[in-house]
Amino acid sequence: MNKIFTFFALILSLSVFSQSISIGDWRDELPYREAIAVAIADDIIYAVTPYSLFTLRKSDEVMKRYSKINGLSDFGVSTIEYNKAEDVLVIAYSNTNIDLVKDGEIINISDIKRKQILGKKTINNIYFIDEIAYLSCGFGIVLLDVKKEEIKDTWYIGDDGNALEVFDISRLGNDIYAATEEGLRKADLSSQNLADFQSWTVVTEVPHSDGVFDQVENHQGKILVNHHPDNNLDSIFILQDNTWSPLEIQNVRRNVNLTSGNRYLYLYRTNALVLYQPELDSSSTVSQNGLSYSMKPAEVAEDSDGSFWIADELSGLVNTIDFYRFSNYILNGPRTANVFDMSAQGNRLVVAPGGRDDSYANVYNSDGVFSKIDGEWVNYYKGKDSALDTIYDMVCVSVNPNNINQYALGSWGRGVTVFNSEGVEAAYGISNSTLTPYNGTTKTLRIGGVAYDDAGSLWVNCAYSNALMHRLSPTGEWTAWELGASSAQDVGKMMVDSRGYKWMQMRQGGSNYIFVFDETQEPGNQLKGLNSYPNNGNIPGSTVTAIADDLDGEIWLGTDAGIGVIYNAYGIFNGGDFDAQRIIVEKDGYAQYLLEAEKVKAIAVNGANQKWVGTERGGLFLLSADGQEEIYHFTSENSPLYSNNVVAIDILDNGEVYIGTDKGVIVFKDSPVPPEPKLTDDVYAYPNPVRPDYNGVIAIKGLVRDANIRITDVYGGLVHQSVSYGGQAIWDGHSLNGGKVNTGVYLVYISDDLGNETMVTKILFVK
Repeated sequence: MNKIFTFFALILSLSVFSQSISIGDWRDELPYREAIAVAIADDIIYAVTPYSLFTLRKSDEVMKRYSKINGLSDFGVSTIEYNKAEDVLVIAYSNTNIDLVKDGEIINISDIKRKQILGKKTINNIYFIDEIAYLSCGFGIVLLDVKKEEIKDTWYIGDDGNALEVFDISRLGNDIYAATEEGLRKADLSSQNLADFQSWTVVTEVPHSDGVFDQVENHQGKILVNHHPDNNLDSIFILQDNTWSPLEIQNVRRNVNLTSGNRYLYLYRTNALVLYQPELDSSSTVSQNGLSYSMKPAEVAEDSDGSFWIADELSGLVNTIDFYRFSNYILNGPRTANVFDMSAQGNRLVVAPGGRDDSYANVYNSDGVFSKIDGEWVNYYKGKDSALDTIYDMVCVSVNPNNINQYALGSWGRGVTVFNSEGVEAAYGISNSTLTPYNGTTKTLRIGGVAYDDAGSLWVNCAYSNALMHRLSPTGEWTAWELGASSAQDVGKMMVDSRGYKWMQMRQGGSNYIFVFDETQEPGNQLKGLNSYPNNGNIPGSTVTAIADDLDGEIWLGTDAGIGVIYNAYGIFNGGDFDAQRIIVEKDGYAQYLLEAEKVKAIAVNGANQKWVGTERGGLFLLSADGQEEIYHFTSENSPLYSNNVVAIDILDNGEVYIGTDKGVIVFKDSPVPPEPKLTDDVYAYPNPVRPDYNGVIAIKGLVRDANIRITDVYGGLVHQSVSYGGQAIWDGHSLNGGKVNTGVYLVYISDDLGNETMVTKILFVK
């Protein structure tokens, strides 16, 4: 148990949390529309998604988000429950970690997470009896004393004391009921030892008594249970006058949840909410028909003011006074947490959330596309834009460097879609482009990679097609290159380098790991396949999973055996040694190849030519320009990173590093930004003036690469000297002797690395 954060201080301090962040800080970019549970604590409404928690303050409708970045102990929330008498909120995570929000603090209780436990480690539900939270777990029942902030007991209630999944708990008088994977079980709360499985009996009187029961509820002195067979044709039974009987017509559809309130009994179905009157003598159905939002209700909480708060999996947090008029609250974010590819230019970031499996087969993801600019996400998807109704598996994306409001996505099956600031600009397929179908089929266009070049032309590769490469010019003309039978293979993500070469990943198991294409070469010499053989690539491992072109024109290849670097990519088409070289580093006193035990899935180059590297199991690395120095190594254990499986990385011009994991997108603010080609009057310092309450760093922006920085007082006394990282230099506001500088004007002298270009700017410092 560990008190780790003051919670309510966050409510006051996070008004700009979702906006800009300082260098070295993190920001979550999670979806917040999928609300799965809700709780009310006076003026604060708590709601959770499968990823994190957010709040709504009723008095002013201010919404806040909470995650590992700003206080929560873990990632992936399974449920919450509020105890009004103890004024404590219990947050249960999908990995069985627990947080208590109590007395303005977040208190972590990690006992279940840390222990080796037989059975499934999940927390399915929370039920309070006084100060004890009864946790329905995948292995049994855990008792959590929220007053003493400790685990009180663990009950294994399966036959012979075995682990048994408990889905829900309720109480009627002295009887405690547990809905389990092997029937409904009951015990006497006054029993001396409920940890003894023999204190529990199977309720044989209920129909299907040996089946799965996933919900149990006490509604005004009546016990109701939901029988959940494999065919999802659920049945609800009610215990009245010692007799079990059906609540309604049986075997109709899936009953997702069942909760009791003072005004209604709430039955949650896939796209509807059924409201039973208190005596259960009549019911009404609230569905999405005629509503202004799509409905997938997960839980309802009754407020003291007479209104209702709904956690809805499609529309976030919803408020209503009569179940006819609705207001919904959603924090801005991507539509889902899925990430397969990302692309950034300027201040535009676009996510392709689709996918394919390791054998390059479809997964039929229809999430659409998520785009962020100026701090706001805009999501396009099936139903919102009819042009996307038949498109699935968006697997690659590229933003036009000449027009960041234009970006293209490739579908693994349905061609290319180009977007602008208004939405879909054009959808390209067999009838209106040179794109040719997969393996001779009539409809399937498997696009593995899309990439804009510096001239604004869009390059597209097409898998298993007679024409591998295609180009859409800025004026709208398509051109195709038929490159022989050997090019008809499964191709993946593509990158255009500083020479204009097009680099393509290949499916694992083929004779080539990557293709390199240059249309300016003579026919017959335009496509080169590189693999692991010396003099033909010498690529480590068995597959290439990431490609990046650094600021020196070196090609960094991420593989399933670490990293290889092609230092002479020019030689691929023009002669010379172009084999990839492995970087030797020293670790624990031993020489080894860089990240040789890791599968590298993403590489991005920042403004200082440093390399951000994402791996499948080892988390996120920042390496020096030559790869010899490890600057950062972030994991889910030592940082807010959601997962150690990083699938995509890209960087905005302001230095924000967008990291796509298998659990969603997170941002880290890096110091280097892209360098300018030459010094201009656009050089400036931020913040300026530096006020007394500011304790962060001062950034000098708009610089050329490796610019020399000298900061002096007005009398010429040197207080700071450094070299820029990319297009930015950082000063902590301290002089050479280590103390904070005094109030005054400071001159910043800037020159390029050769001293040919110079510039002077000023910083006002108020101590």
